[in-house]
Amino acid sequence: MNASGCTRGASPMRSVNGAGQVHLVGSVPVGDGDAESVFRLAANLLGHTLRRIPDGQTGLRTDTLAWQAAVFQRSRDFRQNRTGTPRAPFGHYALRPGSVAAEIDLGRLGNVEIAWSSYQVFARLKASGIIAPNTRFQVSLPTPMSVVSSLVTEADRTGVELIYYDAMATELANLQARVPPGEVAVQWDVSGELAMLERVEDIGRRDEDLDVIAGRLSDLGNLVEPGVELGYHLCHGHGSSVRVTRPSDLGLLVSLANAVRSRMRRSVDFLHLPVPRHRIEPEYFAPLRDLVLPRDTDLFLGLIHVADGVDGAALRIASARTAVANFGVATECGFDGGSPDMVKRLLLLHRKLIAPWDHPGFVGGRESVKDDRCGSSKQIPG
Repeated sequence: MNASGCTRGASPMRSVNGAGQVHLVGSVPVGDGDAESVFRLAANLLGHTLRRIPDGQTGLRTDTLAWQAAVFQRSRDFRQNRTGTPRAPFGHYALRPGSVAAEIDLGRLGNVEIAWSSYQVFARLKASGIIAPNTRFQVSLPTPMSVVSSLVTEADRTGVELIYYDAMATELANLQARVPPGEVAVQWDVSGELAMLERVEDIGRRDEDLDVIAGRLSDLGNLVEPGVELGYHLCHGHGSSVRVTRPSDLGLLVSLANAVRSRMRRSVDFLHLPVPRHRIEPEYFAPLRDLVLPRDTDLFLGLIHVADGVDGAALRIASARTAVANFGVATECGFDGGSPDMVKRLLLLHRKLIAPWDHPGFVGGRESVKDDRCGSSKQIPG
């Protein structure tokens, strides 16, 4: 940084909040598979650079689809087709003859009990000073479409998705009634929706599908009450699911994010976009110029990969900065499937990448403003 406060050769952008931020997408398999191990490790290695800490989705929840398959397995109204596919390794569940989706009670999905238990650990560690005072507890939830499109046979999906949505809405309302709103953030994990859009080759139909999907995602967002932070993690597929395509750029994700935001009755506080390891060219990031986010929304790019470490992330960061000046860093998806050793290495990678606090691009999605010392700058629209 030179005497005028500008970084040589960098984009003439600065951030009002001025601090590097990282985002943990969800699964962080460490220790004995308990939330406390995750909270302590993340707080120790990343501290105040984390605005939100998930409980790691440990244990059975490491694989969301396997965990939610149990919801259908224990229901007397479903039977299982045990022929698995790459997209549905557990097979599909179908309604039994005589069963009507609208009349089915799916019972508990399991989110409230686990989240409440994790929050109590989080609150205790926060009160003792181990977790930074402004940090929120992050609850990561799969969208109904992501679960149902992967686990339920196609003929029954529409009706089952509606009852799954109702069950999820009830659980979320119960959780929000128990946890102070200023202490929690809800993240919707969006994967089935992207798989559907990426399969569609007809652009006209894709526009129609995108409109429908954006409506569903905004409905989910509007379930999150005022005071509770809301975010979306857009996911190409990970763990039990498979990446359907290798997108040429972030265009589809930017279009979906803009469409969701335009339909919201409330603010979106953070957005996570994935960046595959092989995408290092500026063209992949170019659509970010069209991303419309309010000044107080955090943008995180999932460009950290353990396979190429700091060097690979630095290449992707440089390319991303040709399109957007301010963003935080994250991995492409959760850490599921990784060893505790690998998890620690990934967390240390986050810390190394945000070490230079005044380095443009490591600052979260906060307001970008004109710096007269450095020249004019593009401002993220509000």
